[in-house]
Amino acid sequence: MKSWAKYLLALSVALFSAGCSTTRFLPEGESRLVGNNISVTGADKSFNEKELDTYIRQKPTSWSPQLCVYNWVNPNDSTKFASFVRSFGKRPTVLDENLVTTSANNIRSHLEYIGYYGSTVSTEVLKNNKKATVNYNITLGKRYPIAKIGYTVPERGDFASDFLSDTASVSVRKGDYLSESALDDETERSAAVMRKKGYYGFSKSHYFFTADTVTVPGQAILDMAVKEYTRNEEPTAARVLNRYTFGNVDVILPARYIFKEKILSSLNTIHTGAPYSETTVNNTYSRFSSVSSFSGVNIEMTTSETDPYAVDCAINLTPARQQGFKLNLEGSINSNGLYGISPEVSYFHRNLFRGGEVLNVSFMGNFQFKPSDSKARSTELGISASVEFPRFIGMPYSVFRGKVVPKTEIKASYNYQDRPEYTRNIIQTSLGYTWSHGQWYYQFNPLQLSIVRLFDIMPEFVYKLLSNPFMLNSYMNHFDLGTWSSIYYTTNPDVNPKTSYQYMRLQVAT
Repeated sequence: MKSWAKYLLALSVALFSAGCSTTRFLPEGESRLVGNNISVTGADKSFNEKELDTYIRQKPTSWSPQLCVYNWVNPNDSTKFASFVRSFGKRPTVLDENLVTTSANNIRSHLEYIGYYGSTVSTEVLKNNKKATVNYNITLGKRYPIAKIGYTVPERGDFASDFLSDTASVSVRKGDYLSESALDDETERSAAVMRKKGYYGFSKSHYFFTADTVTVPGQAILDMAVKEYTRNEEPTAARVLNRYTFGNVDVILPARYIFKEKILSSLNTIHTGAPYSETTVNNTYSRFSSVSSFSGVNIEMTTSETDPYAVDCAINLTPARQQGFKLNLEGSINSNGLYGISPEVSYFHRNLFRGGEVLNVSFMGNFQFKPSDSKARSTELGISASVEFPRFIGMPYSVFRGKVVPKTEIKASYNYQDRPEYTRNIIQTSLGYTWSHGQWYYQFNPLQLSIVRLFDIMPEFVYKLLSNPFMLNSYMNHFDLGTWSSIYYTTNPDVNPKTSYQYMRLQVAT
């Protein structure tokens, strides 16, 4: 490096360092929070210290050039120039000792919630040159293993037998540590099971718990009670916990929107007089939501005015935009001076035959040329069309009563390619079915046709292809007619999985 460049670099570093103070504009008595330290006494290997960081209200700001930039101007300067400079910076976190106290209380409450009773949380604030570090010193409280679990349930009606038949699946068991967190998870699970069995409106608020930590020293005797009223109600509000049935069921669409009544009836699994089940409601919601014709699905449940143990259902459907065009235009140029233009126009219709069928038609082109060479050019034109039916053509809806609607798709496409080396025509068509069950996904194409025809192929191009059998097969006339099927399994069927998962795929073509 030249000497003048070294001096310039040294001067730049010196100027930046001189102006790089992250605390220069902090008033006397205030400090920038640079760190939170958590120290836990009495933890075993299963305890997750990192989880406690969630309950700390203030997060420190570590050093970065953005902090320096923010402090180049006074935060109280309201000029446009100062605002412009600060927009490139990062505001420092100024220690608020009231939030330190709040954070300690949050941690203490969380520890009680997960079963560490009598935990203590002390704080220590260390300050140096307007920089502060907060230490959270935690001593975990006592945990109580469950020595015995008892159940108290209403004796009126069939609730007791329905509830007790599920006790084998209870997630809180003898030997587990007592905690409000575990009890909350269990009541959520158990209440969902009871709603699936027909107990509309039943929730975790119907559960009451009593824990005896005296009778057996160091352990807890737990009683799980279900009341005929919720925690927010008085005992006088008690009413028999009975199974419900579906009352009036209405599928509501705007008057101007035409949709086949037969298809609506097939999509709906909620029927008047049938036993109420939350699973049935969820399945119906998923089925309607999977139809592209509807942009919104809202299922309203209300207790019937004529039957105290019936629930009326209104399925409100919001139509999606029925049809429209899309235009896409791309341009390119590569290192060889070859220009490219790729226009594409597509049209869609989301209710083609008034039964949720989706039509997609697309016209595309790709034109490449070199202005200085008339022979360096290529033309590609294509048209494709597909129709998707929200049903399994050839089989009744009654075969598929789950939350996923099977689909049938018919596709056809034609592609024309004109290049100096060859002219190629490609015709493809297929008939396919897709459906799923739980974590299994299936696709079956009983018909798959592909026709390739080439014209005006240059001998020099054929000679190059002879050294690559795979490419050669793509540039030969052929007529393929066959079937294709695929089976896919995943351990996490979520659309956007938040945890790691495994999957398996099997494909067969004939």
